[in-house]
Amino acid sequence: MGKLKESFGTERTTRKANTLFLERSMATTAFTAGKNYGIKVGDNSKRYHWNLGIFQDASDRDFEQGRPWSATGRHVYTLIDKSNHTFDMGVSYTYKNWRNNTFQIEENGEVHSADDVILSAEFFAENQLTSGLEATYQRKNWLLQSEYFYSDVEQDGNNGEWQFDGYYIAASYVIGGNNRRYKNARLKKLKTEGHTWEVLLRYSHLDLRDNGIGSEASSTTIGVNYYLSRSTRFMINLLKPDISGSRLHTKDKGEA
Repeated sequence: MGKLKESFGTERTTRKANTLFLERSMATTAFTAGKNYGIKVGDNSKRYHWNLGIFQDASDRDFEQGRPWSATGRHVYTLIDKSNHTFDMGVSYTYKNWRNNTFQIEENGEVHSADDVILSAEFFAENQLTSGLEATYQRKNWLLQSEYFYSDVEQDGNNGEWQFDGYYIAASYVIGGNNRRYKNARLKKLKTEGHTWEVLLRYSHLDLRDNGIGSEASSTTIGVNYYLSRSTRFMINLLKPDISGSRLHTKDKGEA
């Protein structure tokens, strides 16, 4: 009980210090929440992890109709569990009551300091139902991670529904004898004594366009992580985005 992270998906629930890239994918940040006020319960066993919780929006936003609330759950099954070979699959879901407040998804294209250039339509919403599928596969120095999200938002006053979706596929390779671990439904820190290199590749896609309104975007990211020691990591990411549809700026391509 308190200000807790809603359990939805692999990338969101993994600690920021243990994520592969500098920024989480735009699909993850578009459809999953961070920390909100609430209560949740859960359990871990060798083959099964689950979490359920009820939350109230804790953002700095001023809601005219009262703060939205949500019910969120996550279930992850371990299919392979060996020291250097793991395979996990999971499902997440959340129901959010918007209480007829203004709804809009705004994304910065995986660049924290950038403007929000990837936008959905803006409207008053009654509720939102979001589901997610996830898979993480690790074998020796290789790690593959992917998630898919689908969200259905009901506009107030029986004015219709809006559908949005997104996904990412990420790969990591550690040069040397070390490897990452995925345990208790979270990606763990790379165990290394230092001077270890990790190369990364990710493709992410986000479709916020429905009823002829909104943006659609994709981004390819290559990255290199250098572990100087157990506690010190240097990270470099190069992004190539492509944005179409409604947006704030006229430049729809670039590098960061």
